[in-house]
Amino acid sequence: MPLPDIITRSLKLFKTARGVAALRKADNEHDRELAKAALASLFADARGVTLKIGQLFSEMDGGSPFDELAKGIDPYPLATMLPVLEEGLGQPASDVFRHIEDHAIAASLGQVHKAHLLNGDVVAVKIRYPGIVPAVEAEMKLAGLIPNVGPAKKWGIDLAGYKQTLKDNMDRELDYRTEAGHQIAYRDAVNVAGLCVPKIYSDFCSEGVLVQSWEQGRYLDDILGWPEDDRDQVSRLILSTFFHSLFIAGEMHGDPHLGNSLYRSGLDGQPEMALLDYGCMISIRPRQRDALLELILACRDGGDIPAYDCLLDLGFDGEKLSHIQDALPEACKIILRPFISDFPFDARTWDINAGFIALLGDLKWWFRSAGPPGLLLAIRAFHGVISQLESLGVNLPWWSVLSDVLGDLRIAEASARLARRRNVVNTQPGVTTHTPDDTPVALAGKLCIRVTEGSSQIVALAMPGAAAYRIVELMPEDVIGDIRKTGAIDLDALSKRIEDTSAAPQMLFELDRGERQYRVWLE
Repeated sequence: MPLPDIITRSLKLFKTARGVAALRKADNEHDRELAKAALASLFADARGVTLKIGQLFSEMDGGSPFDELAKGIDPYPLATMLPVLEEGLGQPASDVFRHIEDHAIAASLGQVHKAHLLNGDVVAVKIRYPGIVPAVEAEMKLAGLIPNVGPAKKWGIDLAGYKQTLKDNMDRELDYRTEAGHQIAYRDAVNVAGLCVPKIYSDFCSEGVLVQSWEQGRYLDDILGWPEDDRDQVSRLILSTFFHSLFIAGEMHGDPHLGNSLYRSGLDGQPEMALLDYGCMISIRPRQRDALLELILACRDGGDIPAYDCLLDLGFDGEKLSHIQDALPEACKIILRPFISDFPFDARTWDINAGFIALLGDLKWWFRSAGPPGLLLAIRAFHGVISQLESLGVNLPWWSVLSDVLGDLRIAEASARLARRRNVVNTQPGVTTHTPDDTPVALAGKLCIRVTEGSSQIVALAMPGAAAYRIVELMPEDVIGDIRKTGAIDLDALSKRIEDTSAAPQMLFELDRGERQYRVWLE
């Protein structure tokens, strides 16, 4: 990107940062609304990463000037975009389309035109903006210069990890071939009555062009006057789609702003939702899905909540969580509050931040800093769903909706896993148990992990001793792969030894992988 363009992008980002600061400092509603309007105009004046940030504000602050960003900004003329389209198609547009409308819907990375294929099919043609790739690369480099200061530095927040997560996502969103693949997979995997995922025309898709079926409908804020029964069904459709994506498909739509869903009445008169834009998708591993569902069940049934253990499976940093371990069960109740009650839940009464302050004070940052950067987009998607439900003004019984999505069998399987997890976690450190020959053994209090590079220690981690029963699951996949390839450690024998000794204090293993040395023991 030429130097003047970089300077222009830098100035826009700087102005945006000042706008955010002004919004935070506004101490009355009038000043806040003025600051929002000014900031929204700044976002609308830029495409790429800057506009993405503005759309994120839209998700988290409905009913404000940011909402207009979700529906797009002023598009480029078709004449400007036609050469880009034909380059992506690899042929003249007239060889593919009977007609392309001049009018377009503009978004952060590209714009969409309604068109007719030669066979008469009505399609949406998404064309990536010319020059947007180097522009986004420049903005991401500028974002990478954000210093690690304040709470991020004090509490060890993985700012580099968050930046990398955003960069990886932007790289995926810029390649429409990736988006097309995600959309096809999502259409096959997420089966919810009333959900419509547009059909992809793969023959006409490329890195900078995506062609899919044209979907009619109205934006969310245009249906707020629908009858309450219809709004209730729309709310259930939104929540059911979210739950099915998260717990069954393991692939979540990560960009739920107002411009990415359209609503209409189906042929049977029931509400339908057309979900658009699959550039940002979030994969949730089976282990993470299982842990979250078990945590929900534990918070509901009034028994022990294996919060630390479940959060580890979700990808949280165990060392940071250890500082607030006793408070984790209550923290999980705050986060999962909508699932605990069997009654309709009013999200407007749910203030997670206030709950965490009351429970932990400044120590709330240990929890926030422990969260894996990879879950950032999932949290964003969750906030988007909450914002949509609040706008519709309908309160739903979350557990009832989730139960309908999962079915009795999946819930029973999760209950059985929870019982096994509790059995392991409840074997408390310091308690005397017995080996098969009835010899008393004192359980280890801690599972300790040290990783060094030369003379430098790069990892020093302590977990509850009972975590040793899951030692193989806790190992990074690359370490497991190396162990299985070299045969340096018999993992089955290691797990059996831990079981046979009831996780008594002992050296578990030492591993030399050249640059890095691993030492793991129970004490």
